[in-house]
Amino acid sequence: MRWPGETVKLWWCSECNSPLLDSLCCKCGGYGFRLGLADPGDARPAFSYDLDVLRKALELESGFNIFDKLISYNSFILLNKLMYIDDMKEVFVNGVKLGNLFYNPVENRWRFRFSYIGALKALELGFSRVLNVDWMVKRGVSIDASRFSNGDQVIIVFNGEPIAIAYVGRNGKARVLNVFRSKRGDYNTSSRNTSLDDVYKCNSNYIYRLESRACKHIYVLWEKFRKPIVVSYSGGKDSLVSLHLTVSTVGGVQVLFNDTGIELPETVSNVYRVTDSMGLSLVVASAGDAFWRSFSVFGPPGRDYRWCCKICKLIPAARTALKHWPNEALNIIGQRSFESIERSRSPPVWRNEWIPNLICTSPINRWSSLAVWLYIHSRRLDVNKLYFKGFDRIGCFLCPTSRLSEFRNVEETYPELWSRWRSLLVSWAYRIGYGMEWVDLGLWRWLTNTSPKIRIA
Repeated sequence: MRWPGETVKLWWCSECNSPLLDSLCCKCGGYGFRLGLADPGDARPAFSYDLDVLRKALELESGFNIFDKLISYNSFILLNKLMYIDDMKEVFVNGVKLGNLFYNPVENRWRFRFSYIGALKALELGFSRVLNVDWMVKRGVSIDASRFSNGDQVIIVFNGEPIAIAYVGRNGKARVLNVFRSKRGDYNTSSRNTSLDDVYKCNSNYIYRLESRACKHIYVLWEKFRKPIVVSYSGGKDSLVSLHLTVSTVGGVQVLFNDTGIELPETVSNVYRVTDSMGLSLVVASAGDAFWRSFSVFGPPGRDYRWCCKICKLIPAARTALKHWPNEALNIIGQRSFESIERSRSPPVWRNEWIPNLICTSPINRWSSLAVWLYIHSRRLDVNKLYFKGFDRIGCFLCPTSRLSEFRNVEETYPELWSRWRSLLVSWAYRIGYGMEWVDLGLWRWLTNTSPKIRIA
């Protein structure tokens, strides 16, 4: 599916070895080269958890510690999320795409698929899972690879150059999955160590302009509607930035937290800690144990069966809004158009049909993920620590829109919570006559037989 809306454009400064939100580097004054990001291009910095995952995935593919040779300690890495049946990210190291890091839901582990440049560098470093051919292969072709193991990634080489990636099956044949059509050359980037501080300095003017526009947006709407302001804070990075921008613009405001009853403990504690540190009044729209009580009636929620949103979010929020702001309020939200196709179509100002007395707007609607992280870092904001433990999104821990890789993070971080949820799924599977694959492969996330469900199954 093609991305329908505006996309993120990023550049890379070769001199400063830094990503740029604009073509001009604020630090050295030079122009960067454009990064070829897949749409929507909402790339973010890689954190230590991501590097550990990347290290293990590369070692799995190569059979040796290729990470330290392929990626130096001072490399700056961007991860750009792709559309996939689970989790897949483009990996850009010092402005060059090395490949895709992806979670295989059937194998229940992370894998890495080399790009042309990544394959070229891997071969230089002694990658041995290679098949030499004397013809130009096509996608879908099978080649004898009996000396390799089932599941191995193999680089196909023609005339000393990598031309494709193939995977070995149980029959000992390597099936070509990806033929390199775009063989972009490497760029000469600086070898200097690059931190988030350095990246901010390269983008400081752009961040200042974003901040100024966002604050103006808030102030103009506040003046127009003349309503009290309430900021929706979920404990996530985007709503944290919107909260900080609002407080910087108009001072003390009320904060609305929609406690669904299925939030992670670190998220709840972050909400209370942040609002307390800012001296703000917190209003909680609590669903209590509504989700757990409703499960026996509705069963597991699905991407095409989201009863949980109505019961745990919309109804508590509507009741709370009617109680506290019966005469309307301006609701500041941390929503970005690059997060999803649905949000890319959202207007600048809107009303939720379930909560019509709240006039909603997002001052960071056109901000990229990189801009959000640079703002958080430069302002030293108290961001949710779950982001540094592998969580890409903050919200209900069992949300059916989540990926299996995210469920694995929940299981590792909060085993008691996941055990409770899994036991309910197992009992429901037994009740409707499904096997454990329905639970383990996350097939419960769809009520109907949609395309992703069929592909995973």
